[in-house]
Order: sequence, then structure tokens, then C-alpha cells
Amino acid sequence: MSRLDNTITLATSTRYANPEQVGALLPDAYGDLRYGGEGGLMPCVYIDTVNFVHLCANHAVESIDYVHDRDGNLLGAGADYVATISGNYEAQGTIAYVTVTWNVHPPIYWRGKGKLDGATLITNPISAWEDFLETRAGWVAADFDSTKLEAARATCTAQGYTFAKWIGEERLIKAWLNDWCADIFADHWLDRLDRLVVKVETGSWNYERDIVAHVVATRDVVDGEDGVEMVADIENLVNFLRQYHLYHYRRMDYSSTISNESAASEKIFGNRIRTANYPTVRSTTHLTALATVLLALFDGREPPKASLVTFRTHGMKYCHLTRGDIIGFSWDRGPARAGDYYRNHLLKILNLEMSLPVGPIHVEALDTGVRMNADAYYDADGGPDSGYFNADYWFGGADDLSIKP
Repeated sequence: MSRLDNTITLATSTRYANPEQVGALLPDAYGDLRYGGEGGLMPCVYIDTVNFVHLCANHAVESIDYVHDRDGNLLGAGADYVATISGNYEAQGTIAYVTVTWNVHPPIYWRGKGKLDGATLITNPISAWEDFLETRAGWVAADFDSTKLEAARATCTAQGYTFAKWIGEERLIKAWLNDWCADIFADHWLDRLDRLVVKVETGSWNYERDIVAHVVATRDVVDGEDGVEMVADIENLVNFLRQYHLYHYRRMDYSSTISNESAASEKIFGNRIRTANYPTVRSTTHLTALATVLLALFDGREPPKASLVTFRTHGMKYCHLTRGDIIGFSWDRGPARAGDYYRNHLLKILNLEMSLPVGPIHVEALDTGVRMNADAYYDADGGPDSGYFNADYWFGGADDLSIKP
């Protein structure tokens, strides 16, 4: 069983002397959770029925800005309650809580800003995931591929992606990561050192940095040209995205929706509408940036982009490949455009299975719609037949469509 199959458990109200409900889960809160919908947003846990204390989060928070009763009425700071953004209540650990001045019928709800990293609100998705796994699952820095984690964090910053989530349930680690990755169009897996790898898709690549191999069907694929399959299904095209966000934890629905579309694709294929829910997103900037990536990859304007390509390679020559890698691919029986053979195209590996110890290696990859043109490549073992990059050889470029290497 993988570490991702472990369940993250939360502390409970049992540790307090006078909780309303023994065993109630104590939630975490990340990001800016002040806006969206009406009335109360996140439920408090009633941890002291004698002194009227309601826990907002099982850690310190940046702010508790609004408090509502169960009917949605706004309570007055000072007159109706006192907010404590960081306090070690009953010596059971630091929490954020509200002490009401009279016995308001529970539950009460709050809005505010969540957990801090020092003095800074945690909003970067990767930083939030890292903090949650270290705090609640006992992970340490060695449990992450630090290089790829920093790259993913930087990508989220560049894209304007933010994370805002009230976490009040217990789930498998992989269940959390599957949901959260969808909100930034990222993939995750454990590498061969059992470290978590996160890769955030941007729809663009730095050729020399990102491409890790070049596969030539006639040379490398079991059954050669006949051993490659491509599936291009118009049902998978997307040119109109309807995105639901600002999840409302009290109502258990979404408070807002925005739409993004690719007009050029709509003129060709008609409306290919997809709806998506984003439970950790409370920013329209985030959704617009995400839609730009998704439409660029899946609106079908540059066929065969977004097609699924499957093949098996001989032996263990490509055993260094892993999920998320970008590879060059040449397949002369593939779809051709304007006299171009299907050569030097870039594929992103989605899944990879090895038959140890001698192969073959089964690969499922996504056509990115990008073709290499006159880019040098480097090879560690120095040969055009190696499948790696070599500074002495060049990909096609201009009108040269020959297979290289």
C-alpha cells in the first residue's frame, strides 16, 4: 500500500472538558475565506458549553472577520463575541476561537483568513498542501521531491493560482491530492524514491530543459509503425468552460460561476461545453488563468493536439521515463498536415508501466500539439541511436522533416 493510501485524521473535541459533542472533528482553514454567498460560511465547533467557546480552526489564523448565528444573522464583535486568533485554550494546543457573550444556539459560523506561515497567510496551493501533509500526516521535507515542488510552487505563483479551503473531514491523502490537483490542472505521483512529485501544467515547455528522450516508432516501438495507436475523440474537445467556485460550506453548494470560451474553436466545432467545480478556488483571476491553459490544450484548433497516443517500447532503454515527462516522438504513419510527417512532435507522458526486468515499457501519452523545430539536444552517452539528446544532432526544423536522431 502506498503512503498516499493513508487517511489523514484530525484532532477531535474530546480533548476539551465541556464540548457540546464528543469526537467532533477540529478543522483547518487555509487562504482567504471571507467572501462568497450570504450569511455564515464555515461552521465552528462548540468546544466549551460552559464558557460559550466555539473553535474556528485547530491552529492560529490571520483574522476572524465575521461571525454569524445559525440563521445567518451577523453578530457584533465585542457586543456579541470576542475573537481570539491565536490562543492555547485549556492548554490543548494553539487554536483560533470565538467566545460569545451569551449562549447563542449553535452552530455559529465564521469568515476570515486562515493559517499563517510565520507572519504570512498561506495562499500558494503547493505551500498549503505541503503544510497540511507535514502538520496532519507527519510528512517531512524528505517526503517531497524538493526540486519539482519548488518548480510547482513557482508555477502557481506565476499563474496567479491560490488555495482557500476549510478542511473538516478525514480522507485518504490521494483523495485530497486528486481533488486539489484538479483545481490547478496538476498531476501528482510518488517517484522511485517514494517522494511526492507535483507537476503543474502550463501548456508550454522549455525544450532543452523539459524534453528527456526522443522515441522513433520504426526503431523503438514494439511492432514499429504498426505498434502505435492514437485516439482523437471530438467528445473530449472543450471550447466553453463553465467554472463553479466560492464553495459555501454551510449551504454545501457554489456561490458563483464564471465562463470562458474559445470563439475560434466554437466556429469550427460548435459549442463543446464542460462544467467544472473548483472547491479550493475563490479567485476569478485563478479561474481565468486555468481556463487559458485548458482551452489551449483541449479546444481542438490544432489537431491532433489532445489526442491519446499509446505504444510499447523495446527493452528497458526508456526506463528513465516517468509520468509528466515530455518526449519527442516520430511516427511516419501518424496524421500529417501540409506535407509534414508526424515527426519530432512532443508528447506528455500520462501513464507508464514497466515489465521488469527486460521490458517492454507501455506508454500512454498526450499529444501537446507542439513540434520541435531546429532545437539542439544533449546526450549523456553520445550516440544518435540512444534516444537521448546529443549536441551533434538536431531535430528537424524548417523544411527538414527527416527523423533525427
